[in-house]
Amino acid sequence: MKPTEYIPYLDVLRLIAILFIIAQHTSAMYLSTLGLCQGDAGYYVYSFFENTPSVYLFILISGSLLLAPEREISYPVIFKKYCWRIIQVLLIFGLPMCFMEQYVAQDLTLSQKIVNSIINLITGDCWTHMWYLYMLLGLYILTPLFKVFINHSSQKDLLYLIGALFVMSFGLYTLSYWFPEKFTSYIKYPIYLCLYPMGYYLHRYCNLTRSQIWIPIIGILCSVAYLVIKGRLGWCVPYKQDIMDVVWVISVFVFVKMLPINSLCWKTIGKCCFGIYLIHPVFLNVLFKVVHIEQYDWSLPCVKLFTIELVIFLLCYGIVRLLRKCAYFAKIM
Repeated sequence: MKPTEYIPYLDVLRLIAILFIIAQHTSAMYLSTLGLCQGDAGYYVYSFFENTPSVYLFILISGSLLLAPEREISYPVIFKKYCWRIIQVLLIFGLPMCFMEQYVAQDLTLSQKIVNSIINLITGDCWTHMWYLYMLLGLYILTPLFKVFINHSSQKDLLYLIGALFVMSFGLYTLSYWFPEKFTSYIKYPIYLCLYPMGYYLHRYCNLTRSQIWIPIIGILCSVAYLVIKGRLGWCVPYKQDIMDVVWVISVFVFVKMLPINSLCWKTIGKCCFGIYLIHPVFLNVLFKVVHIEQYDWSLPCVKLFTIELVIFLLCYGIVRLLRKCAYFAKIM
């Protein structure tokens, strides 16, 4: 496969990821602003979507593309192209977000607010969703090292690496959470190091037949059932430590990959998903902190959630499409 060859199913995955992310953040807003607890109307709907690990799909997509042997990526390319792109995005979008926090939260002079905003941007104390960009910088820096291993290893070797990283991230974290007195994990690998090569493996080697589509479907259904039970019983497992999260993202990834997706219509939407991710919290903050939409009981929780999600998605999509007409924004977004 050529590095420039278009892969439609990856754009479908991007769309699924961004829709779930908007639903996740909208649900989190409802839970925090209304102070909902178990048994309250809407709690289980919002809790379900809040616990969906949607960003993991973006990491799988990045691994499937950047770790391909056909794509030549050296450290000069990583720093000049990929890291520099993220730095520009942080300056253009992250710095104003940091300044907004300083402007409304503290009674300081303008120069102090600007300095604090710059410090917060450098230290990563930005809006919550921007953690993804800082994480990407780390993955980009490690990409040439991953590629050296992948280019000189077999499929089985790569599977061993993923298995080891899986145990040292998801597995040990999960055991230490459920059995804190009996099991303590001192090997704390970031979970993203496991998902990154996993995305490449799934894209390259996981080629199920149409008759095997029931496998990812069962994985999705089990993950959904687990999230429902988790919400009903009040399990508060952090999503970064929950082993079922990886079952969900793998199942969704493989299921979408197996679908007969050949249309180029997904390309335009896929190109906008990163930009939508960057700006969607702006509209969420306006709706919940300015309009106070949570105070209006105008429909069922699930209808409210999907309506707000659709409105935010369409607004962000329109704005990103306009921004991408500028060559500079098309390059960094």
